[in-house]
Amino acid sequence: MAAVREPEVPVIGVVINAIDDATHKNDVSAWDWDLRSLDPLRALLETAVSARRAVILTSDHGHVVERNTEALSISGAESRWRPASTGVAGDGEVPVSGPRVVAPRGEAVLLWRDDAHYGPRHAGYHGGASLAELTIPVLVFQAATVATGAAGWEQAAPQVPLWWNDPIGPARATEAPPQPSGQPKKTKKTEASGQGDGLFELDDLPTPSAAPAGLVEAVLASTTYAEQKRMAGRRALDDGTAEAVLRALVERGGRAHQDTVAAAAGIPIADVGQVFAAVRRLLNVDGYGVIELDTDGVTLRLDERLLREQFELGVER
Repeated sequence: MAAVREPEVPVIGVVINAIDDATHKNDVSAWDWDLRSLDPLRALLETAVSARRAVILTSDHGHVVERNTEALSISGAESRWRPASTGVAGDGEVPVSGPRVVAPRGEAVLLWRDDAHYGPRHAGYHGGASLAELTIPVLVFQAATVATGAAGWEQAAPQVPLWWNDPIGPARATEAPPQPSGQPKKTKKTEASGQGDGLFELDDLPTPSAAPAGLVEAVLASTTYAEQKRMAGRRALDDGTAEAVLRALVERGGRAHQDTVAAAAGIPIADVGQVFAAVRRLLNVDGYGVIELDTDGVTLRLDERLLREQFELGVER
């Protein structure tokens, strides 16, 4: 950590091999990977914060998790690749070659299917050409106490896909109700969901519905809203952010994960708490809970009836 604290050293590279090691020794499919399970990373981030350094977090590869994968026996093969000299590529394999292929003569055969491996069984595998192995993160972090980053860089809103936190609707029936006796029995399959092949076959996720006609616009145009902004003074939230937050909640039935709302409104992760506090000051007239954080600590709740009442918009019919 001494080099991290040394301002004359511009760039320091650190390799943390904890996840790689764990997949060869333990079943990690149910592990919750966070800073509590990655002590070296936590120590590195703490030191970087005190040194006011930015941290670029990436990986050299991903992993295929062991889920009853097929074991292929080929002499000389590693978990997910084998030398080209062991035979031509077959089903589920792809040949690769070139100066970046670290194998004899720069040639190798990789498994691209994610339901197979060579050799002994482990909790996870890497070295092949599946999407899970080839996809890596590139994330840039800086301390929240640092006001600005590198020139041309902006703080990002939450990057988790919106569907990750959205609720899943009830599944549709896969067959038609039984027909009365004497009539031919027909089955009706559901249409393709558009989700593609995956671990779970999901029906179409509910898409956000349009906000009730003019509700968001009516709130922002109301005299109560103008008075709330006047009382907030220089701490008042800008209309664009207030509109985006309100619309994201209204379109999702009054409940949404805070990351979903932040992403929809373009709110940087570091500013989420501050912005949502400003939203509550603006919309919670006289302290009434028009917008509140749920008991789970991550879900925002909008009381539309109370919103209409407090901003004197009338009851929806």
